[in-house]
Amino acid sequence: MKTKSATATDVAKHFGAYIDAAKSGPVKVTKHDRTAAYLLSPEYFEQLLLRERPAPRVDQVDEEWIAALEAAQAPPEEDYEITDFKG
Repeated sequence: MKTKSATATDVAKHFGAYIDAAKSGPVKVTKHDRTAAYLLSPEYFEQLLLRERPAPRVDQVDEEWIAALEAAQAPPEEDYEITDFKG
């Protein structure tokens, strides 16, 4: 997903259009050539919040959770071997 970028002045002038643009991906808002904010869709924001939840402690994990972890597989495009990272 490519992040769009706009100046704060342009966003203020065309706010509705940038809100619509944020539905398809984040919009970086700049002020004086520095990142000032991001506009995000509610769905994207919720996904970010879910990523921030803390991992359970070992003493909070039950057998069903462990079985689910053992059965989990990475998507093919993210399935790497350790040798992919060695020089």
